[in-house]
Amino acid sequence: MKRSKKILSALLAVIMVIPFAVSCSKPAADSNTSNTSTSDSSKPTEGSSESGAPTGERTKISWAMWVSSSVEEDNGAEERLMERMPNVEIDFMPFERATWQDQINTRVAGGDIPDIIYRDSQNVVAQYVKQGIICEVPISKAKEYAPNIYEATKEYGEEVWLAAYADGKNWGLPIMQPSVIAPFSNHWRMDMLEKVGVTEVPTTIQEAEDVFLKIIATDVNGSGSNDTYGLTFRGKDASANLFASIFAAYGVLPSKWMVNDDGTITFGWMRDEIKDGLELLRRWYDMGIIDPEFVTTDNAIFKQKVAGGNIAYHTFATWGRAQAPQGEFYLDAISGDPNARLEVGPALKGPNGDYGYMTWGSITSSTTFGSHLAKDEEKLNLCLQVVDFVSANTDDAEYVRYGVEGTDWERDENGAKVDLYVSDVNKQAQFGSVMLDSTPGVPALQDRYQRTDNAEWGRYALEGTLVPGESYIDWASFFTDTEITSVSADIDPEFLSGIIDIITGTRPLDDYEVIRQKWYDAGGQALTDEYNRAYQEGGAIMDGIIAQID
Repeated sequence: MKRSKKILSALLAVIMVIPFAVSCSKPAADSNTSNTSTSDSSKPTEGSSESGAPTGERTKISWAMWVSSSVEEDNGAEERLMERMPNVEIDFMPFERATWQDQINTRVAGGDIPDIIYRDSQNVVAQYVKQGIICEVPISKAKEYAPNIYEATKEYGEEVWLAAYADGKNWGLPIMQPSVIAPFSNHWRMDMLEKVGVTEVPTTIQEAEDVFLKIIATDVNGSGSNDTYGLTFRGKDASANLFASIFAAYGVLPSKWMVNDDGTITFGWMRDEIKDGLELLRRWYDMGIIDPEFVTTDNAIFKQKVAGGNIAYHTFATWGRAQAPQGEFYLDAISGDPNARLEVGPALKGPNGDYGYMTWGSITSSTTFGSHLAKDEEKLNLCLQVVDFVSANTDDAEYVRYGVEGTDWERDENGAKVDLYVSDVNKQAQFGSVMLDSTPGVPALQDRYQRTDNAEWGRYALEGTLVPGESYIDWASFFTDTEITSVSADIDPEFLSGIIDIITGTRPLDDYEVIRQKWYDAGGQALTDEYNRAYQEGGAIMDGIIAQID
C-alpha cells in the first residue's frame, strides 16, 4: 500500500534524529532557514518582524504543556517569543510532567480552557473531542496557517495526522518525534567478547550462541565466579516485548500486529513462528545462556546487571543508551568496570535470514486548540501561526527555544547542544529553555542539535527483513472500539505468564498451542476480528487523510 511505503521512506529519512535525552549537531543552513541572526536579540519595532512573523496589536494567547523541570511564571521563552512575534502576548502554562494529565484535566473540567493545549496521544484527543474541549482544525487550514508543520508531515509520513484525528475530523497539529520511531539496537560488551577471543559482533543466532557459550564458561567480569550470562530481559515490566529481537529472527515481532499474505493481520504472539523462537529460548535457558532471574527483572534491576557485568548482550536496548559520554547503559557499565566498552550490533539473523528490531511507530502526540476558538477564527489562525513559528526550521525558532549559541548554549565534543544554565536551577527556570520540550518542532529543527556520530550509532535500527508498515502495522488501534480491545488487559497477562513458563521449563513446549487457544477463547478472537475490521476500514480513512495532503 502507498501509505506503508511512504512511512518507511520517512523512517529511513529521520532515524538519526536525537534519541530520547540526547541532543545533536546542526547542519549547514539552507533555504528553509531564516536569515535572522540569533546573535542579534534587539527587539523589533511594534508592527514589524525581522522573521516575517505576523505583526500588529498584541493578542493574548495561553498555551498549556508539560515541562521536564521547573520554570518561572515570567520566563525568557515568553519574552523571546514576544520579541520575535510582536503581535502576540504569550502566556505559557507549564505543568509538572508526572502529574500533567490530572492537572490539565481538572483545569478544563472547570471551564478554564487554554487556547493551545498539548495532547499526549490520539486517545486523549478523542476524549477531549467528546467533552467539547477542543475545536476542529481542517487540514486545509493547517496548510495555510501552519505551512512548516504541514510540509514536514509530507516527508515524515502523512500517517502522523492520525495523532489529531477523531470522529472523521482533524483536531490539531501533529507532533513529529523521530526519536521514538526507531531507537532500538542491542548492545554487546565488546570488552567481554574480546576476552574470549571474539573481535566482531555476532550477526546470526548461531554466532551469538557460540559466543554465549564461551562467555558463560569464563570469568569475563573478574568477579571470581561465572556469574555472567549471555542475555536477560525485563520480564517483570516489559513482558509484552519479551525477547522481541530473538523472535524477530524467526520472522515475527511478538507485540506487533503482523500483516499476513491474505491481507489480514494477526497479533504477533499468536503467529506460528513464535513456537520456533520458544524452542530456541527454552534451549538457551537450559544451557545457562539466559539469566534465570529475567522473570523478576525490571528496568532498575536490568541496570544493576549492566553495572555488575552480568550480561554480555543488552536486549531491548536503544542505541542512544550505549553512547559515551552520557548514555545510560554506558554510564552503568563503566560504573562497574571503567574499561567496559559497548558496541551496537545488527539484530541477529535466524535460520531463514529473518531479522530486525521493533519500532514504536510515528503517531504520537499533537497540539490542539480550545473549543472557544471555533467562534474566533482569527485567533485560531494566529494560534496556528504561533505553533508553526516555534516549530519551523529557522533561526527564529532556535532563538525562542534556546537563546544565542555561545551565550546561552554550546555544543559538546560530539556536536550535541548543551545548555549553559543546566547546572544553575534558578537561572534555568528563569531562562525557560525547557518550556517547549513537549513540542520539539519539525524534524529538521530537531536535526540541528544532533550528535555528529548518530548515523554510525543508529545504522542498524531499521535494518532487517521486518519492515514497518509492510510486515507489521501500528495504526489499527486508532480505529478500534476500546470496549472490545480492553479485553487485552485481562487475557494478555495470563498468556505471557504461560510463555515465561515454557521458556523456563515449567510447562512443555507443546503447551504453546494450549495457551494460544485459551487466549482466543477468552476474548482474543473478538479482539482479532476488531483489529482486522479496523485495519480494513482504517486503511480507507488513512487514504482519505493522505488525499488531503498535496
